[in-house]
Amino acid sequence: MKTTKEEIAKIQLERSIILFLDDDDFVSSMTLAGAAEEILGELARRNNKTNVLSKLFDWFLSNKQTVKWSYFARNANFTRNELKHFNEISCEIEVCRSDCVQLIMRAMINWKETELQQTPAINRMHKWICDNQQKYESME
Repeated sequence: MKTTKEEIAKIQLERSIILFLDDDDFVSSMTLAGAAEEILGELARRNNKTNVLSKLFDWFLSNKQTVKWSYFARNANFTRNELKHFNEISCEIEVCRSDCVQLIMRAMINWKETELQQTPAINRMHKWICDNQQKYESME
């Protein structure tokens, strides 16, 4: 099967949303959302758009926080990377619903930056976020 990076990211993001909303499978959902977010971020960058992680970094710096990009990105991607790699001494990791939501949202923002057409799964996740924004802060 030959396909495009856009189609791969779409499949990953949509499956991530389904796993999150229908199965409460945060590990698989985050892994797929992270892969989609990375592909979409690079596609945005190649189209002279700013990916969400760069926007967050710029916002962080604008609030008079001094930090290197590598430190910021490593911390922003900590859980995503721990799900993909065996880097730390500990063999346990906490995977929270809120971390999963944030990574899916990052992928969705990068999706929007690439100006790709919305999908039913993305619209469904957007509705879930809107419907649950009041309790978002207490999610684990």
